[in-house]
This record gives sequence, structure tokens and C-alpha cells, in this order.
Amino acid sequence: MNAKMENDDAAASLDHKLQAHIGNKLKQYYDEIVSEAVPDRFKMLLDQLEKKETVATSETESDI
Repeated sequence: MNAKMENDDAAASLDHKLQAHIGNKLKQYYDEIVSEAVPDRFKMLLDQLEKKETVATSETESDI
């Protein structure tokens, strides 16, 4: 192997390790966020949206 190929291999190895490290950190961050509780205000907004969708669906079905 020549020196250029060895440098390319080292760079590719570094990139793979860096990608794995970034992937692990992203997974860790995602897992932390997913395990957090949903804020009460957000739950309330979701409930309001669900009620409006239920009413809209009921009205649409009664029109048929």
C-alpha cells in the first residue's frame, strides 16, 4: 500500500468512529427526551384538539 491509501484508510476509520459516537449520543439524547413527562399544557391542547376532531368526524358522518 502506498502512503495515500494508508491516509485514506485512517480517515475512513476516523469517520466511522466519529459517526458511531455521534449516533450513540443522538440515541442517548433521544431516549432522554422520550422518557420526559409531557407538560400539562401540552396534554390539555392535545385533548382539545381530539375533542374538536371527534365533533368534526361526528358531523361529517351524520351528513352522509
